[in-house]
Amino acid sequence: MTKVWFLALCALMLGPGCGSKTPPIPPAPPTPPKIERLTLDIKTVAGVNDGRSVRMLIRRVDAKQFLQETYAAVVAVAEKPDATLLSDQLLRPNTAIQLTLPLDAGSSVGVYFFFAQPQAEGWRLLVPARLGEVTVQAQQHSAYLVQ
Repeated sequence: MTKVWFLALCALMLGPGCGSKTPPIPPAPPTPPKIERLTLDIKTVAGVNDGRSVRMLIRRVDAKQFLQETYAAVVAVAEKPDATLLSDQLLRPNTAIQLTLPLDAGSSVGVYFFFAQPQAEGWRLLVPARLGEVTVQAQQHSAYLVQ
């Protein structure tokens, strides 16, 4: 009886390690994010920023981050850019530019203007990423989405 018990115990311990076994299937690599394109048409009026050029930053942000950011925090990013920065442009009065930005699906961008006298909320815009075009109009001391 002891001999049978001993053989059964050895078979249990050695059994899984002996014999051929198929190697485990490695996990599938993560799916790369789907890339969408957001085209921004940015237009300035003749009196933008009191007739002077205005600096504009475009960054990847989420809505919560965007709502909590202060003007000073975005100025700090302009002075020391981080990985969220997509574009840094100097816009002259009465001009138009078009930017096409590749983005992760579902992400959003913040568009920030450094006006000499920024309005309470008009210095920044949250643009949800989507296929197609969005027009941004920069006025004297604020900006807004046209589409």
